[in-house]
Amino acid sequence: MVAQALAYQFSISTIPKMLDEITQASCIEQKLTNQRYYQYLSMAA
Repeated sequence: MVAQALAYQFSISTIPKMLDEITQASCIEQKLTNQRYYQYLSMAA
């Protein structure tokens, strides 16, 4: 019972943090992709 409660508590506190990290990572990735795209466009122009 106690172990279940602890595991539940742990997942409640950890999952949002993991989601945050994933969101931040994809944000950074998106920015890098945009930068590459703009560089490509400026070279083509």
